[in-house]
Amino acid sequence: MSVRKEEASPRQDAVLGNEVLSELLKVRQRLINSFKEELRHQGVTLARARALLALSREGELTQTSVAAYLEIEGPSAVRLIDELEKSGLVLRQQDVNDRRIKKLLLTDKGRDMSQRLLDKWQEICDKTVFNIEIDDQRSLLTNMKAMLVNLRR
Repeated sequence: MSVRKEEASPRQDAVLGNEVLSELLKVRQRLINSFKEELRHQGVTLARARALLALSREGELTQTSVAAYLEIEGPSAVRLIDELEKSGLVLRQQDVNDRRIKKLLLTDKGRDMSQRLLDKWQEICDKTVFNIEIDDQRSLLTNMKAMLVNLRR
């Protein structure tokens, strides 16, 4: 027996869409707050953590790439990188082919910190999706990717 899907009015669709996005924003904020709390215990800001995790994922990045990834201006990125370097978490190296380019690499201390941050992030993710079936998680991911495509139009 098939169940006929109810036709929703445009107004009902809009209300549901607003509720979906409102809940999505709440989840985002709670994720950020949970991660920031963990970062505070590690003595790391969110911007520093994002830079470290980007370097961990990519292996090496230029200062310009870090700024683009964090969506910050060049001078702000330089200050952030200065702090990371002063803390012994990153190392600046001159590019062998272009002396104007500075490559950033994680130090051993930076790799250790990045791994601790990744472990904490994974704990938060596991807690967030606990009791949500894997097929529902896949569906949610598909729908969120569709939302991003819609926003790029």
